[in-house]
Amino acid sequence: MSAKGIIAVLSALSVTALGSSALAQDNPYPAHSQGYDISYPQCGTSLPSDGTFWAAGVNNGRPFTQNGCLLDQINATPSNVLTSYYFNVGYDRSYASKITPFCANHNVGTAPPEYIIAWKIGCSEAQVSSSIVKNIVENRILSSWWLDVETANSWSDSVELNRWTIRGAIDYFQQQELATVGIYSAQNLWTQIAGKNWSPPEQDIPDWMAGADLSNPSAYCSQPFSANSPVWLTQAVDKTRNLDIDYICPQPVSKSKDRPKIVTNSTGFPTNPFWGIGSYHPQSLQNLPNLPQGFLGGCSSSTDPYTSSSFYSVFKFIC
Repeated sequence: MSAKGIIAVLSALSVTALGSSALAQDNPYPAHSQGYDISYPQCGTSLPSDGTFWAAGVNNGRPFTQNGCLLDQINATPSNVLTSYYFNVGYDRSYASKITPFCANHNVGTAPPEYIIAWKIGCSEAQVSSSIVKNIVENRILSSWWLDVETANSWSDSVELNRWTIRGAIDYFQQQELATVGIYSAQNLWTQIAGKNWSPPEQDIPDWMAGADLSNPSAYCSQPFSANSPVWLTQAVDKTRNLDIDYICPQPVSKSKDRPKIVTNSTGFPTNPFWGIGSYHPQSLQNLPNLPQGFLGGCSSSTDPYTSSSFYSVFKFIC
């Protein structure tokens, strides 16, 4: 990746000083268009050939499982459209035995031990699902990852444990894969699992709203299940075709309008202060793929006290 490419990555990781640190996420989908989501219930069925995007379920209805026909379904969809993936998220104490080495060794910070285990479970659910896709899918335009948060999966009676599980899955994709990530759920499901109107402190995590009316799918675009979250997609069920149809909502006004813009010189390096995100230390940015050697050389940094969390901190770089 070139230096300009790195600047683009850092720009995508821009943040606002609004409380906890956040990745600014932009809606990749064309507004007012339509797509489909499919998973193991549609195995062996014929699929439409249209749609501006497709979302494929990675799991077989539970975390740490695999949709046996995922590759067949991906191959059956148009190759020139945006492809998203969604995966099952849930908390069960027995899932601790499935925590991956990466998530087990990740320094979450100071928190009650059970909360940390919940975070590592969510992190592992995300990593395992990502690995499934990487192992079998090639040459697809990835637009985003979605957490499937439904009561059909196992959850704790403690909303705090459920919230830490959800955050672990979000943080894995944001920190490790620099991927756009959102949450699929419905108001009643979300309230039962995470608490009414709760929003992850990772800011601007979009909602994908289930339960829309097929005749008016845009009605849910202004009704997020998590407070202060933009609704990017709504889902309605076409019962005659046993198919989920998804409507892309108009793009909301960015909540990150006050973040500083990146100004670069002829070499692609920043010439004004800019923001980046790192795990505890700005040098973690050196772990970005193909980061040019010495990219941060000559840059001073300071932690913004208003945008730090127990998982990662946001740093202001002046070059």
